[in-house]
Amino acid sequence: MTPRGCFTTIFCGLGQGESISNDKLLDTGATATMLNQASKWLLNAVEPCDGDVIGAGGVIVGSIIAKGTMTYLGRDIEAYYAPKLPKSVISVSQLTQGHGLVFTFTSDSCIVKTANGVKVSEATMKDGLYIVEDKLFAPI
Repeated sequence: MTPRGCFTTIFCGLGQGESISNDKLLDTGATATMLNQASKWLLNAVEPCDGDVIGAGGVIVGSIIAKGTMTYLGRDIEAYYAPKLPKSVISVSQLTQGHGLVFTFTSDSCIVKTANGVKVSEATMKDGLYIVEDKLFAPI
């Protein structure tokens, strides 16, 4: 039985058979933020969780084993830990709803700004995916 608060989530950014990397990608279709390296993200308030991560075409690309909270760009958000996921996935919709961040996508990048226009992060297009830069551009 799946513990309360865990679920099967669907996103389109990853395919089966990719090697695991430190890359973090922005995904506008992800229903939740999912991490493949919980310790690097300082996942807090961790509790066991069980669920599947479903990629494009309905293929299972990972299993969720825990959930918790993390701080990303100065915002506390819920995140799920799926250690075999090829890349960590940042849910854009999760950060735009109630967190005051604005994402502007172009053909080769995505700029992340606060509601008052301060640039705080950037993602670069690589192989059709928006890969997040590790640095912050401004204090939050």
